[in-house]
Amino acid sequence: MNIIQMSMSAGVLILITVTIRALGLNKLPKITFLALWGVVTFRLLIPFSIPSNLSIYNITDGVGTFINPKAQMPSGTNPFADGSISTVDTRILPIQEGIFLASSIQIIWMIGAVSLALFFLVTFHKNNKELKTALPIRGNTIIDDWSRKHKLHRSIQVLVSDKISTPIVVGILKPRILLPKTMDVHDKRLMRYVLAHEYQHIKHFDMLWKLVLLLTLCLHWFNPLVWIMYVLANRDLEIACDEKVLTIFGEGKRSEYALALIQMAEKKSKFTPLYNGFNKNSTEERIISIMKFKKSSVFTIALVVLVVVGITTVFITSSNGSNIDNVASFIDNDVKEEVTDSFKRSHEKKDFAEFLDYDDTRNIYLFEGKWIHVLYDENNWDGESYSTYSRSEIVSDPDFWGEPVDLKTVRNPKTNKVEKLVEMTEEEAKEIISLLDLEN
Repeated sequence: MNIIQMSMSAGVLILITVTIRALGLNKLPKITFLALWGVVTFRLLIPFSIPSNLSIYNITDGVGTFINPKAQMPSGTNPFADGSISTVDTRILPIQEGIFLASSIQIIWMIGAVSLALFFLVTFHKNNKELKTALPIRGNTIIDDWSRKHKLHRSIQVLVSDKISTPIVVGILKPRILLPKTMDVHDKRLMRYVLAHEYQHIKHFDMLWKLVLLLTLCLHWFNPLVWIMYVLANRDLEIACDEKVLTIFGEGKRSEYALALIQMAEKKSKFTPLYNGFNKNSTEERIISIMKFKKSSVFTIALVVLVVVGITTVFITSSNGSNIDNVASFIDNDVKEEVTDSFKRSHEKKDFAEFLDYDDTRNIYLFEGKWIHVLYDENNWDGESYSTYSRSEIVSDPDFWGEPVDLKTVRNPKTNKVEKLVEMTEEEAKEIISLLDLEN
């Protein structure tokens, strides 16, 4: 899968997650939404899928095959007829100009990704430079008692800084809780809620979450749905921490905790995309969530697991191709035979057929003893420019099929007659296929 395919596939998941979030934000455990954002992030970053019978793409492939049975050929005949063949016939620019166009798109994507990454790096460097002036808080019994009761394998420091206006967490391996200098560190009620909230960020490696979200945003900067995901996922990190704090202190402390949140969020904070902390943005959403907090029942937890696993199975996995055989049972036998031989007949009519050898035993076309993986034909005639390619993937024992070859036609510029077939490099074949798929 290329970056655009990954982004489009994840876009469907983002819309589903946003819908579930809108309907169940104050009804489902907040970990639900973090899990769903995790599934979306996986789809955005991992360029492959696991085949599954339950994948929704089995349905879409099946519908396409039923509507146009020639689009998918039955398996078991030859590499071109196993369902993996792709043919494109489309008007395009000359190859050199087309490749330049494809390269230009890649360059634009790279410029956007690098520019956004540099913006975040500069912001992080600037913030980090300011926060290095933070000083430890000594002789505070509230902080000392809290530190003794909240130990992790990673040591946690509580510092004070005059460069911030709300509490934040920085660092992953050596986490630090930074409190603003204007905050009353002797207010026991306020301190216990603030420290509890920031501790949850540290405990669940939310800083790492933010880094992954930023990386995802840089790679998919062109997709507005990914920007929506980035904003909502960051909100859900805060809301999930709120839920954990209330689980610890109990439902009876909802009002107190909400007041502490309002007190912290009233202060204007700087743009700190890599740090966790109280945030004025989305405060209303968080307060509503706090006031409607209830401990989750076993049934609710089971429902959440079912929803997350179900969405992952249906939308993250890919088609396993079994639907082709199922749909083929609805196709008339005469049509099946026609589909089976369509590749052979179509290529017999092509003016490059004389350069190919047909193997009756394996029912495949060969060129100098090699089976044809890609065959590209740029056909310019009567002022029209058409390009076609056929592509196949090996579907069984490689030793049986032998060595593959990528080919392109060389035509006479005056008569347009094919003079010969020449081998392409794997990189050239990929460029052409990518270009034709894009133009189509």
